Amino acid sequence: MKMNPERKAEWLAALRSGTYPQDVGQLRTDQGFCCLGVACDLHVKAGLSSWAADDAMGGFEHQLPNRDASPCYPEGDVLAWLGLPSPTFTSALTLIMPNGKARPITSLNDDSGLSFAQIADLIEAQW
Repeated sequence: MKMNPERKAEWLAALRSGTYPQDVGQLRTDQGFCCLGVACDLHVKAGLSSWAADDAMGGFEHQLPNRDASPCYPEGDVLAWLGLPSPTFTSALTLIMPNGKARPITSLNDDSGLSFAQIADLIEAQW
């Protein structure tokens, strides 16, 4: 899978920067971001979308103009902006872990205990 080189470099730099505290379960919470939430935040900073408070979930929803918002998964527009395919489920975006097992990127962030820097290394090597 080949990403847009500029977006990839920007996302990798953001993941490695230490600017984004890592959190799980949602794209963005009051405590931090998941790895895909960082990508959504770059999309927001590019002026293409926004964040809206989601009191029910205790975090934020990523919102595209004139579309329903999502607190947990990036919209296809964000994935297309990155140069990634837009699967029906974000969990179809997989990376191979050092042990050789394929894991969804959401699982690498939420369940595997990998840091943003470790996830960035896998993205850099495989996408």
